[in-house]
Amino acid sequence: MEPKKIAILARPDNLEAQVYADGLRKHAATLFVSSPQDADVIVIIGGDGTMLSVVAQYQHLRKPFVGFNFGDVGFFMNPYIDPPQSIKMLQESGEHFRTQTYRLLRVVAKDIAGRERCVYAFNEILVQRATPQSAHLDVLIDGEVINKFSGDGIIVSSPQGSTAYAQSAGGPIVHPGVAALIIVPFVAQRAWTFRSLLDAVVYPADSRIEVKNRSQAKRPVHLLYDGKNGGIISSVSVTVSRQKASILYLKDSRYRTGFTQRLVDKIIGPPRED
Repeated sequence: MEPKKIAILARPDNLEAQVYADGLRKHAATLFVSSPQDADVIVIIGGDGTMLSVVAQYQHLRKPFVGFNFGDVGFFMNPYIDPPQSIKMLQESGEHFRTQTYRLLRVVAKDIAGRERCVYAFNEILVQRATPQSAHLDVLIDGEVINKFSGDGIIVSSPQGSTAYAQSAGGPIVHPGVAALIIVPFVAQRAWTFRSLLDAVVYPADSRIEVKNRSQAKRPVHLLYDGKNGGIISSVSVTVSRQKASILYLKDSRYRTGFTQRLVDKIIGPPRED
């Protein structure tokens, strides 16, 4: 079997991540490559934000990603393993790692001049008010208006994003094996007069979700996708893309990298003792 070439990307402002990355490069020796384009596997050192940033930049290469956690939550990351062991396990990745493939969101945004821009999101998009006034938004499913929303904004999330911003806003946690799109209202006007969407809604993955600003001049809104600023928009369309990202997780149950184990350890917390 051909040795795997390894690219290593660490969060630049995290000293511990940089030290760990240097250790990996040292033990990778001739297997280390500086460019992800030349790698067989892309190693990410940091937290979930670093993972999202690297996936956004390099998912088009269709190379697997593997993360080691030097962040806070690290939901998509593996725990610390000493550098020599990490390199050895990466060379025997089929034995030590399993692959989880995630579908990305295809996001087509239209600005106030009518210009369209297409981007991809791993976790979610948020259409959010850009002024102190509430946003007035039309929410459409497959071309049909289901709600005239008033509030701070609307989140559209992938299943893998359901444990992130969407969950913080009150959305459901959806297993990444479920093909779905999740709509989560963000600080809705609760007065009956507005009839705003108050609860999250889950739709099949072949749906097309649109959010349109019906008060552009007075109540502008901007787009955020995976935390990146997409600027002021008039509308956005979200579908599940054919683009995919594959992330490697350690197989050994002692590392607790299964979805349910990560959910308990990083989101829910362990069950209380009776």
